[in-house]
Amino acid sequence: MKVFYWIENAEGELFYHASMQLARLYGGLGIVGYTASVPLDSCIADGKELRFVEKPELKDEDYDVLFVIGKNLRREKVLQECQSLGIDTSNVVFDFEACIPGFSLGRANRLHRCHTSILAINSWGRKMYERFQLPMRSPFMNSAMTTPDWLEFLEAPQEHLAKELVFCETLGTADGREFPVFTMGEGGLKVYMLYETDEEKIRQQWAQGVQTVSWQDLLVMTYTDSQEVLERFDRLPYRKKICFTSFESQLSSAFYLPPVEDEEGEDMPLWASVDELTKSSKPYYDLWDMLLYGRKTLVN
Repeated sequence: MKVFYWIENAEGELFYHASMQLARLYGGLGIVGYTASVPLDSCIADGKELRFVEKPELKDEDYDVLFVIGKNLRREKVLQECQSLGIDTSNVVFDFEACIPGFSLGRANRLHRCHTSILAINSWGRKMYERFQLPMRSPFMNSAMTTPDWLEFLEAPQEHLAKELVFCETLGTADGREFPVFTMGEGGLKVYMLYETDEEKIRQQWAQGVQTVSWQDLLVMTYTDSQEVLERFDRLPYRKKICFTSFESQLSSAFYLPPVEDEEGEDMPLWASVDELTKSSKPYYDLWDMLLYGRKTLVN
């Protein structure tokens, strides 16, 4: 496999681990050169100095994979630059995604081309989008809802999202902060805002999120300790649906998660296991399969 490095910056060692992952998957790499905004003093791979090529001179036929490396990459910025240069973005791979368990070139290419909207009961969707650096296509990025309201919402989501977001109260937190609570329509389902406090900014972000929902490719998510809630959720007519549970179940939408222990060795609540899934270097489930197909594939 011929690989060309696109170096955004030379900080960190993530690209080394990502390169090793590619080499393991595809039986070795032939690194043919690198490009960057400014040539590096030295760029060595496999014991040899790599040749430098200006970005406008890159040709798709010169490599199989254009491997983008660097700390704190901005995926969309790089892809836009590639498109402006006439580079086929289907051959672009980022070091951070190559390090997510379950990675393959085919999966990465498919994920880059899909427009999945994650409708999640809390901010889990935002964290998944951030993990893969995908465009956020949902209004539920920095919010939470109660389980009864969330299930009612999922029974008619377009109807509820068509309603105006209405401020109803302020909710105080243990650390003294206060966050606004809205309803979808007067007296409608409540949406608890988790991070943002500016009402006008919340409304703008919400409206933008509603406009970007891809109704043809939805992934809906909740979590529960209740068998009754799981069964009701499982009956919802969605192709990709995930209900994280603290108990085993044969229902197709049930994704059991073992508990996460705190520093004292005590089991933490289910939401902590759900949150850990988005951050772990070895998640319990294959995140690629979850996003692409809604499948519950365990990570070996």
